[in-house]
Amino acid sequence: MSFNRKKGISVAAALILLALFNVLVFLLPTGRGITFWLGYSFVTLAVVLFAAVMLFLFDSEDKKRTFLRLPLISTAWIYLILQTIVGLWQIFSPVFPYVPALIINGCLAGFFIIILLASKAAGESIEKQEAHIAEKVYFINNMQLLLSSVKTDDEEVTQKIHTLSEDIKFSDPMSHSMLSELEKQIEAKVILLKADVSDKEKAMADIEGISDLLKERNQKCRMLKNVKEEKKAEDSSGVKYVAVTVGVLGALATVALVICFVIVPNNTYKTAMSLYENEQYTEARVVFESLNGYSDSNEMIEACKTAITEQQYLDAQKLYEEGKYDEAIQAFESLGTYKDSKEMIESVKQTVTENKYIQAEDYFESQNYLEAMKLYTELGDYKDCKQKIEQIQNRLATDGAVYYGTYQNQPIAWRVLQTEDDRMLLIAQEAICELPYNDEIKDVTWQESSLCNWLNNEFIGSFSEDQLADILTTNVGGADCKVYLLSQEEAEDLEDESVLSSEKDWWLRTKSDVNAVYVTASGEIVEDGETVVRAKGVRPCIWINLK
Repeated sequence: MSFNRKKGISVAAALILLALFNVLVFLLPTGRGITFWLGYSFVTLAVVLFAAVMLFLFDSEDKKRTFLRLPLISTAWIYLILQTIVGLWQIFSPVFPYVPALIINGCLAGFFIIILLASKAAGESIEKQEAHIAEKVYFINNMQLLLSSVKTDDEEVTQKIHTLSEDIKFSDPMSHSMLSELEKQIEAKVILLKADVSDKEKAMADIEGISDLLKERNQKCRMLKNVKEEKKAEDSSGVKYVAVTVGVLGALATVALVICFVIVPNNTYKTAMSLYENEQYTEARVVFESLNGYSDSNEMIEACKTAITEQQYLDAQKLYEEGKYDEAIQAFESLGTYKDSKEMIESVKQTVTENKYIQAEDYFESQNYLEAMKLYTELGDYKDCKQKIEQIQNRLATDGAVYYGTYQNQPIAWRVLQTEDDRMLLIAQEAICELPYNDEIKDVTWQESSLCNWLNNEFIGSFSEDQLADILTTNVGGADCKVYLLSQEEAEDLEDESVLSSEKDWWLRTKSDVNAVYVTASGEIVEDGETVVRAKGVRPCIWINLK
């Protein structure tokens, strides 16, 4: 094995590539399953094969050998780079199936090995052919060399030797095994000529004898052109390389089969069982399904399904016990008919209903009638909810007030003006403050007034988010708002005129030029109104959603 600078650079580059590859795959986060190790192993194998090719298989003359007109050294580089790319793809692709990965890697490695062995066998065959040709032309070359060493001062002898040399030069260069005895005689005569060259008579006789033997040799060469020579014992290097190739491919195929159908399924099965024993049933099921019936994987899939369902049932019960009723209902519904899931759904719903009823009762006892009515209305026919709603309505009609929201840290008392379907109209029992109808003396509509703006921006901010969500939007005079004042017509149509009485005069939203209608403390409606910039009491109205 010869070693040179280019070989050293190639091997060093391959080793550096392997080192960078190891740093990359082991420092970056990635799953290390069977596909990871397949990709890693075949990239490492590619580096080893490349280094072996550089160090042991090819010498300097091998650089001229090609595969599909591509130098074999370049083929080795292409295989190394291609295998590295494929290996990285498999390593960093967690969903890459291991069987296709094994087939791709095996094909790349096997194809490269076949190229190497076939190229080496072809190279040795060419070398044998070249050696055979060199052996055939040896006689003529040797004769020319021997004659060139025969020297004499006799011009006639020298001329004859030159003529003989020309005859040898233009003789048939290819020898034959059946001419070996004749060629030995010619060689012996040339050696004798070299010894007799000083004796002109002997030298001339030797030259004449050599010339006659040479003519005889050339005649026989022409006769033997189509006569096949007796074959020598052939070198079995071609068969050897074929056998090695078949053996390597057979070994690769055997390893692939063992990995595919024994090692990988067994390791995968162990992984799945470990997940199952650690109660990671969903992950275990996915792995068992990938085994396609290996061992008892089908039975284990069913076991995982049962365990998953049981775990979901236990989780649903836990949600129920923790009071997360909506989530518990969804969890039990997803279980279908498993165990008593349907009965548990009804049980959870019954608990939710009963808890709402208990909360409504608490509101009722604490005279928080508005919240109580909302819950009783939602419960519908449950227990005595309808009777409770009637009781609340009777109390409110008699002397009751409901409390909803706060203003300046004081709860706001409201009178019920109207109840229809699932909503209720409220008016503040007393004026919550005194404000002008508008900041400037001019003819403005209700929607343009500063009082409307204050009610629907600053005042409404006193309610909580939940309370604000229950305040309905109402169309007043063609515009939508949540808080407004009674109009003159609405005030006149009230069945209970006592609602109009208050501790101070208060505004209605009806306008009369630059004046606005108001109600006196005693409950009298003043149609001529008062200038809009005068301050009077504010008794806001709101519609409450009871759903």
